[in-house]
Amino acid sequence: MQQLPPQEPAFSSHSTCTSLPLRPLSTKKIALKYGLVFGAILVLRYLIGNAVIVAFSQASPQFIATYHLSFIMISPRNLQITTVLLDWIIYFLAGFFVARRARQVTASVIACIWASLCYTLAGVVTGISVIAVLSLLAGRDSGYLFSVRLHFIVMFLLLHFGMGTSIGALGGLLEKNMAPPRTITPP
Repeated sequence: MQQLPPQEPAFSSHSTCTSLPLRPLSTKKIALKYGLVFGAILVLRYLIGNAVIVAFSQASPQFIATYHLSFIMISPRNLQITTVLLDWIIYFLAGFFVARRARQVTASVIACIWASLCYTLAGVVTGISVIAVLSLLAGRDSGYLFSVRLHFIVMFLLLHFGMGTSIGALGGLLEKNMAPPRTITPP
């Protein structure tokens, strides 16, 4: 195994300590790193999406009256479709960039699972707590809360774990097919 000579850090030209040789990250570490980064991006998109939905739901009667729009053009369903498409683009990019770095499609699938876990955790915590508070304020019973939670969990499982991971794997496959093959040089 070939040893790399110690290198000086870029920020100090007269450093007295020697740095250790850099090791490439393992596939699991790459998948975890990119999964958490893209998971944070998904959580940020989720929070911004919720803020936009709240803002538009309060301002939609004024938009309809001022700009003569139909309710279908600004319905929450259209916003939900847009956010799901944005999520799928983020999953695709996660799979693409992880496969570029790790050169394995399985790493892109694992990264998308990590991203889905981050997103699901944020969605479950905020979604169920908001639904529970609003339902209790409206006087709904526990059966209604259970059905809403069940629907919420099924949608997260289908749209994010299933489709998100599949689209991330598709991005990984695309990158793997686009990348030039690696050549191994003899020592």
